[in-house]
Amino acid sequence: MNSAIRNNVAVQQTAGATAQKARIRQPVKMRNVITTQAASTLQITLLDRSSLTVGPNARLTVNRFVYDPKTKSSSVGTTVVKGTLRFLSGKSARGGRNSINTPAASIGVRGTMVELAVGEDAITIGKLQAGLAMGSNVDPQTASLIVLRGPGPKAQLGEKSGIIDVTAAGKTVTITQPGIAVFVPFLGAAPSAPFQLSNGAYGGFDNMLRTTPNAGAASSQQSSNQNSNTANNSAGAENTAPGQGTEASQGGSTGNAGAGTSGSAGGTGAAGAGSGAGIGGGALGGILGALAAAGLVAVAAGGSNDSNVSDGDDNPVSP
Repeated sequence: MNSAIRNNVAVQQTAGATAQKARIRQPVKMRNVITTQAASTLQITLLDRSSLTVGPNARLTVNRFVYDPKTKSSSVGTTVVKGTLRFLSGKSARGGRNSINTPAASIGVRGTMVELAVGEDAITIGKLQAGLAMGSNVDPQTASLIVLRGPGPKAQLGEKSGIIDVTAAGKTVTITQPGIAVFVPFLGAAPSAPFQLSNGAYGGFDNMLRTTPNAGAASSQQSSNQNSNTANNSAGAENTAPGQGTEASQGGSTGNAGAGTSGSAGGTGAAGAGSGAGIGGGALGGILGALAAAGLVAVAAGGSNDSNVSDGDDNPVSP
C-alpha cells in the first residue's frame, strides 16, 4: 500500500485507465501504473516489508507481487519507464525472485537495496560522476544508471550480502560490492564497466529520492519546488500512513541498524514497519552513515570492484 506521499502522485489501476490522485493506505495492485510530478515522491510498502521509493517525474508499473506467508517467500517485479527508484528488499524476499526493468536493461535483485535512474535523471546523475563517458549517443529516453547500495560483505544481524545482475544487449554484469554502479547509455547498448559511484552522484540520488522537502536539493529540483510551492502550501507537502515509516526504518534488521525505533509487530502485510514520517536530508545522511558503518549500505567512494561480466539472455522492455 501507499505509505508516504509527497505532493502530486497519481495511480492508474491499469494502463489506459483514468489516473486518480494517490491516497495514503491505498492498496497497490498488479498492473497499477504510478506517475509522479515535479517535487513529488511516493513510498510503497509491500506485504513482506519490501519498499519502493519512487522519485519525481517518474512512471512505474507494478508487474508482479507474490507473497506466501507460510513459506515467507516473495517475488516482486516492476518496470520503470522514467525517473528514479529505490528498492529495499523485505526479509522474506531474500530467497525470492525480484526484478526491475528499464527501457534499456533488466536488473535481477537478490536481497539488497538498489537505486536506479532512467532517462533524463540517469543523465543528470551521470554528469555528477567524474570520468563517466556517456558518449554522444546517450538517449534521454532510455539511458539507465544502476547502483548496488547494500548490504555489503560486512553485513551483521544475519543479513546476507546484496547482489544485482544488470543485463543489457545480451551481456550481464554481476555486482556484489555496495557502491558499485553501471551505466547503460541507450537501448541496445551493453552495460558499462562497473565503477565506484562518487559522492556527487550519491547526492543526486538522495536529492531525487528524499520523501520530505529539503533546501539542499539539486538545482533542477529547486526549480520544480518553486513552481509547485503555491499549490502545495495549503495541502501540505507530505502525507505518511500511521505506523508506516520510510524505508530506512522498516526493512527489518537492515533498516533498523542505526536508524531509530522500529514499529511493533502485528497486523497483516506491513507488520513491523517503522513509525514516523519521511526522512529529511540531514536525517537521511545520518541514517545512511550509520548503515555504512555497519557494512550494510554504501554512501561514499571507496571499496573494491568485485564484479563479473558474462553472457545473458534477458531482454529489456520497450520504452
